[in-house]
Amino acid sequence: MTLKQSVLIFILASLFLVGVIGLVRNFRFREKYSLLWAGISLLFLSIAFFDNFYLQIGEAIGIVSLTSFLSLCAFLTLFLLLIQVTIALSLAFHQRKEIAQNLALLEAQVLSIEKRLALLEKQKQTIPSPEK
Repeated sequence: MTLKQSVLIFILASLFLVGVIGLVRNFRFREKYSLLWAGISLLFLSIAFFDNFYLQIGEAIGIVSLTSFLSLCAFLTLFLLLIQVTIALSLAFHQRKEIAQNLALLEAQVLSIEKRLALLEKQKQTIPSPEK
């Protein structure tokens, strides 16, 4: 990898890491997700310094070009992120379903209590009060 490419990757990865840290500081990212994105940006930072290491790994698994190896890594990273987001969405769906069910039960209880109160008020009005 040329020096220009290494510098460009370093600058982009550094900006990405600063952006992730900024999102965490402004409470726009949860810590769970920020660690994932910070890890990805650190991986990109390492590419700028250890490109020969990644080239050797690529050659060991049968990939000749560093670009092809990095493309494979990017694809696998996106695939893992997609799985993680799918899991988070599934959990959110189940939580929303439970909340909706609990809300329906609470509304039924409130309605029942309101009916009882109305019945008690009606009975209170029909019962003559004892005179002194």
